[in-house]
Amino acid sequence: AAPPPPRAAAAVPANVRDAEYYWQHVDGEQRGPSTWPEFKAAHDADESNLDCLVYAAGVADEWKAVNDVPTLKDILTAPAAPPAPPPPPPPPKPTPPPPSEGKRKGSSSKKKKNKKQKK
Repeated sequence: AAPPPPRAAAAVPANVRDAEYYWQHVDGEQRGPSTWPEFKAAHDADESNLDCLVYAAGVADEWKAVNDVPTLKDILTAPAAPPAPPPPPPPPKPTPPPPSEGKRKGSSSKKKKNKKQKK
């Protein structure tokens, strides 16, 4: 059976997931429109931070620092989900028994000798 997919660290509400983001890059430039995954990836890559401004209709209805938008701040600062544990090792394969040391039946080391007598 396949392992279950990793769970997200924080549930992303539909309004956050579906919004179109305009945001401030750390260099001050405006970026967007971006999807939630694009904005989240930019934040995770330190292209944006909690002091940068963001606008997303239904999430931040005016330009605000991410720090001032509780929903975004909570999601963006939530700890990452711990990595999934490694799969257990496969069970050991059974070891066949060692071959028997005794002689097998039917094998004989004796050979019949034919002695021919000379006349």
